[in-house]
Amino acid sequence: MSEENKTAATHAINRPVDLSVDGAMDAPIIFFDEVPAIGTFGVGRVLLTAVVHDVAADGAVTVRRKAVAQLRGTPAAFDALRSAINRMEQIVTPPSGPKN
Repeated sequence: MSEENKTAATHAINRPVDLSVDGAMDAPIIFFDEVPAIGTFGVGRVLLTAVVHDVAADGAVTVRRKAVAQLRGTPAAFDALRSAINRMEQIVTPPSGPKN
């Protein structure tokens, strides 16, 4: 893999971690507002939707939900996703205690 195709990320404690992944720069970015449905049938299933505002012919603003992705994964994959979300929350949560 060439150097220009490598993706580097930073661990929560600012230690560089090599996360070389083929196609990382070409992968879609998925933005979602809601998770209206989940399920399991041997694999985890999660429906992601975005809230879309539109203007009707009469000028009225309408709000609708549009499906943007359906996540499917093994229990291990969803454990890894949960772990990543927990780490992300830790990074953005201010530490408790008195301010310096």
